[in-house]
Amino acid sequence: MKILVVSGFLGAGKTTFIKNLITKTNVRPVILENEYGDDNLDSQVLNRASDLQIYEFMEGCVCCSKKDSFKNTLLTISASLDPEYLIVEPSGVGKLSNILSNIEQISYEKIECLNPVLVISPRQIDEYLSKYSEVYLDQIKNAGIIVLSKIENYSKEMIEKAKNKITRYNKNAVIIDTPYQNMDNSFFNELFKSKSDIEIREENDDNLKLDQYTTSYPNIRNIPQLIMLLEDVVHKRYGDIVRAKGELLINNERIRFDLADNLYGIVSVEDDIDNQQCVFIGQNIDKKKLDLNLNIKNKKIDYVNMRSGIA
Repeated sequence: MKILVVSGFLGAGKTTFIKNLITKTNVRPVILENEYGDDNLDSQVLNRASDLQIYEFMEGCVCCSKKDSFKNTLLTISASLDPEYLIVEPSGVGKLSNILSNIEQISYEKIECLNPVLVISPRQIDEYLSKYSEVYLDQIKNAGIIVLSKIENYSKEMIEKAKNKITRYNKNAVIIDTPYQNMDNSFFNELFKSKSDIEIREENDDNLKLDQYTTSYPNIRNIPQLIMLLEDVVHKRYGDIVRAKGELLINNERIRFDLADNLYGIVSVEDDIDNQQCVFIGQNIDKKKLDLNLNIKNKKIDYVNMRSGIA
């Protein structure tokens, strides 16, 4: 079983990259998603895109508190399913060094780690290097291949600046500096052949502390109301929220929203699943204000304080 780790900070675009990877190759991997609590939105996206076997690791973070469970899960998948390839999409604030170290501890002739991929959105590099340096730098330093995402409208100068910031901390990584959607299939196929020769660079054990607010069936009646909510999130009116996502039923239409890098998108999706969920991740979240504006009444609400445990 060859393990490909696709890492990246919150909202970098890991799930979208994995969708492209699957679409542009003939490989049918098993996928292990490290999600937290009841947040299974990313696995729903992958399920729609393919008929692959997707497992959700929702007991905690695979890089720290639940690392033994993670290793046992990998061994179980290898023994029971024996896939040729396993893609691991770890927590958005998980330390890549810890994940690779955990895989290394169970590697033998039947299990090996491929060159780890890191997805980075250049838009927020400076902010994340400042606010979340422990985890963000750990991901950069331990990546073998770094894919710049969401750069379709970037100038050459902007891309070059992002590359210079990355190479300051990792001179050996291969940086993909063109929109990966335009890369031909050979690039994606090569990801399943490139063996890891990473020398794991571990930092200290400090973990990133973030809050997660999750609510089911919020009272959002129309698209303008959803847009107002997301604009308020962007302008920090609910705290320092770095990631928000959700799926809602509005006027009998299933709507998915996604917010990262202070940008958001709203799309219609085809799904007859009744579940509706919103997730907000960040620091100093004003949960009471969110309750008030989402008009939650007798609905399920989870407040979670976590350490590197968010997908």
